[in-house]
Amino acid sequence: MNPDIERVGDLLQQLVAIDSVNPDMPGGENGENEYGDLVAEFGRNLGLAVSRQEVVDGRANVLLELDGGHDRTLLFDIHLDTVPQEGELGSARPLREGDRVYGRGSCDVKGSMVSALLMLERLVRDPPPINVALAAVVDEEYRKRGAHRMAAEFEADAVIVGEPTSLQPVIAQKGILRFALQAEGKSAHTANPELGSNAIYSMLDAVAVPCCGTRSAARAAATGHAARPAPALRPGPAHGFDHFRRGPGQRGPGQLSGDGRPQDAARRGPDGLLSIWAAFVELLSGHEAITVGEPYAAEAGVESGPQAPIVRAAAGACGRLGRTELIGVPYSTDAAAYAPLGLDFVVLGPGDIAQAHSNREYVELAEVAACVGLYEDVVRSFAAEDGGD
Repeated sequence: MNPDIERVGDLLQQLVAIDSVNPDMPGGENGENEYGDLVAEFGRNLGLAVSRQEVVDGRANVLLELDGGHDRTLLFDIHLDTVPQEGELGSARPLREGDRVYGRGSCDVKGSMVSALLMLERLVRDPPPINVALAAVVDEEYRKRGAHRMAAEFEADAVIVGEPTSLQPVIAQKGILRFALQAEGKSAHTANPELGSNAIYSMLDAVAVPCCGTRSAARAAATGHAARPAPALRPGPAHGFDHFRRGPGQRGPGQLSGDGRPQDAARRGPDGLLSIWAAFVELLSGHEAITVGEPYAAEAGVESGPQAPIVRAAAGACGRLGRTELIGVPYSTDAAAYAPLGLDFVVLGPGDIAQAHSNREYVELAEVAACVGLYEDVVRSFAAEDGGD
């Protein structure tokens, strides 16, 4: 039975109203800890074991544990941080219209948090024959340092990563390779542009080289495996070009984000990803005004086998809701922190990824409510897959 929609809506609006923009992004002064405090209080009220794990600069993961002393543990990883706010419907001022809640993080990924918290409430009343933990982690939107710290220090047998998948079980995701480009220019008055060197034009030329030189080749190399998304190359935010009259002399770093295919990236690992970065350096070696920064994020694409116990458990539970296909997604999640350590994963949660990060971000409350029962079904099915204790 699904929980009351009104309770789901009230809790979700409470979470959205907490500003938890990633501190490494614009507007992130509040950070994630206030949100983590609420999660911790919820866990204490349920009688769960609650602990904190400092990650960086006072930012802390929060861990809730329903520990029955069993041999196996299923971990739920749900991130606390959001991307920057944008507009009225992408802000920390939640708005409910009918059975939708709008606001930053409603879809990515506070809807999943509501589902997981209410699932734990049910499991406390009727404990499963496995241990269950919820890791509320920091920094997913930037470098995933929260998940990497949790993966290194907490022992689990499998992980469910909460992300907006429309309740479809995701078993494969792309890798990421992120680095900055910096363009150096020479200032000149706009009346005599020939006396200067415009950093904007240098940056445009630099971005065009890798986009044109690698995208078609990468797509041509892609396989047709349904759970392995094709690679992509995407220029990211540009900074420093704030005044055209000064533009030629501005130093303008911009980001380029390259996503590799899961099967290739997994085979290459981080060293292989760095070889891709080296290829970009070589491509841009003829552009004297351009400096290519060291990668600040490099993660291989990962996937779980369809016969892994957690995949079978999630597939069965999702199938009972009519979601019968195992899919791959063209983005990276916290699963990138756990899979390299040998943990099988499924990415699963309410909401549509098309709404994430948008200026009209929302989630359907019916999906959030349905996900409470879905998460519980996954837990009990996983316990049955492993045969209990």
